[in-house]
Amino acid sequence: MTIERDHSGYAVATPRAYVETFPGRRAWLAGRRAGIGSSDAPALFGLTPQWSGAYTVWGSKVHGFDPPVGGSRIAFGVRFEDPIAEWAAEDYGYSYAPIRKFSTFRHRKIGFLQATPDRLIMAKDIRGPGVAEIKTDNVGDSATWRDGAPLRIEVQLRHQMLVTGLRWGVVIVLLRGPELRAFEYERSARFERLAVRKFSRFWFDNVEKKKAPPIDGSPGTAALVRALYPTENGVSVTLPEESESWRRRYHAIGAKLRSLSNEREEIKSRFIGELGENSFGLFPDGRRASFKTSETGRRLYVPKPRGE
Repeated sequence: MTIERDHSGYAVATPRAYVETFPGRRAWLAGRRAGIGSSDAPALFGLTPQWSGAYTVWGSKVHGFDPPVGGSRIAFGVRFEDPIAEWAAEDYGYSYAPIRKFSTFRHRKIGFLQATPDRLIMAKDIRGPGVAEIKTDNVGDSATWRDGAPLRIEVQLRHQMLVTGLRWGVVIVLLRGPELRAFEYERSARFERLAVRKFSRFWFDNVEKKKAPPIDGSPGTAALVRALYPTENGVSVTLPEESESWRRRYHAIGAKLRSLSNEREEIKSRFIGELGENSFGLFPDGRRASFKTSETGRRLYVPKPRGE
């Protein structure tokens, strides 16, 4: 099992995929809409409700809409990708096959499956070459990563193994500290069968037929529906019968949110009253709250309990 490379050393093919190279970022982004990529996979499995869901992915493929979510977080990760890869090469002995900029790996037999690995790792043992997904997590802590990568990130990596056909992959993450960790995974035939069925249904039933999946509550979907219907025409339509339950839930949830907001503000005020003029406060588990001065005034930070 090898990575085919051109005369300049750049990867051009893997056992299951060939490489498409685009003339620039705009063309590359358009090419990504022609298939299901690794960043789409967790959303289609319902693992990223804080950002996007199947409806968001559908909007990207059918309407060319990419929601403005995770901008600074993604930019931070891109900026530090090369230094993290170099650090991992030193600590774990990885060496990489270069990938041309604005390239995508497309599955030879299932044309709507594609991936853009952060790195291809040259063979270092009998498993042959592998793929690498590089992440930064400056919000979570090491406990979040104690037993491996979060499932949404593992699914991204497994999608890349599915597309390329490479037998193993690694998630490399830079945590706060800073602390570098690497989690290696083997290909899973069971996952690949499940993923191909799920992705095929989505592609043929929703994308090709331009039939929207159910709307979800993610920020990406909220941005998409607003973008699809930016103006009104003055016409009145009859809502479906189930809209009555939507209306009741909408107002009930609104009342609950207002109540929870008031309760949260009360707890916030208790923290501030307890901290007073002090900058930091220690919890029994050793984690530290802060109430420090910023450009807009003093700002309270309360860390999550360990393990959450």
